[in-house]
Amino acid sequence: MPLFPNVSSVGDTPNTWEGSLESSYLREFFLTIQRLNPSLFSSFEFEILHLNTAHRNLTDVAGGPKKVLVWLSDEASSVPIEACKKYAAVFKSYWLNAGPIGNIYPFPLCGSNEVHATPIVPMRERTTSVFFSGNFCPNRAEFFRAFTKFAWVPPFPVNAYPIRRVYYEFLRYMVNQRDFSCSFADSSISFTGGFRKGLPPAEFAKALANSKIALCPEGFRSTETIRAFEALRLGCVVISPRMPPNKFYHGSPLIQVHSWLEINKIASSLIADQEMLQNLHYASLEWWQKICSAKATALEAYQILARLVD
Repeated sequence: MPLFPNVSSVGDTPNTWEGSLESSYLREFFLTIQRLNPSLFSSFEFEILHLNTAHRNLTDVAGGPKKVLVWLSDEASSVPIEACKKYAAVFKSYWLNAGPIGNIYPFPLCGSNEVHATPIVPMRERTTSVFFSGNFCPNRAEFFRAFTKFAWVPPFPVNAYPIRRVYYEFLRYMVNQRDFSCSFADSSISFTGGFRKGLPPAEFAKALANSKIALCPEGFRSTETIRAFEALRLGCVVISPRMPPNKFYHGSPLIQVHSWLEINKIASSLIADQEMLQNLHYASLEWWQKICSAKATALEAYQILARLVD
């Protein structure tokens, strides 16, 4: 018997939502709405869609007047107005806009089950100053070169994707090094060959929780990345690129850089200021709880759904 009979997965997905890396977050999200108003919750059918429109078109979803779509994984950040009109409401991750469009509302990138199972470590007990472990992909060409001797070689900065792709191939050929932990004292900075091909998920979560500063570069295609949400949840000081103006980033404690070539100056300054690190640690935890957590997201979703039945 499923925990939520009115929640299902749709589209071409290899498993059900219960088997996804976001299942812990989603479970708490649905439980919160259910506890707030069991009757309201049961009056809707919720469908979970994992689909990246950068790779294929939107599945022909059927929708319905009492159906709600939770759409994850779309790094292309599409806004398919016509398809989403089939639903009473749509909650969508990878949202580039400041607010909702029609009945489509922003939804966070959740974070992995392993991160949600990891205890928060007090800042003073953390032993890693700066942490990154992740895929070396074209979208991270500027981030990667910031640690190499090519940091100040044109083009500067690497903005257009075709240029990033060319520069990525150049760097991959010219730079054999993939570990740059020596860039900062007591740090761990390494690049892998693909998504989840580095540290096992549980070890990654533990390493992130033990880090004071988390470097959160662009994802494979999007500026947004799940690791920024995971780092906030664990109370890390997050350094990221410029983020979209949606509610999860606007006014947040994320340190957003214009160029990754600023990273040495910014990270070194933070490491030297323990009071600032402590304050940002508390700010990250508070931002997660109030804005990004499953409970906070569920409270807003509940208000939206309640208006639909008034």
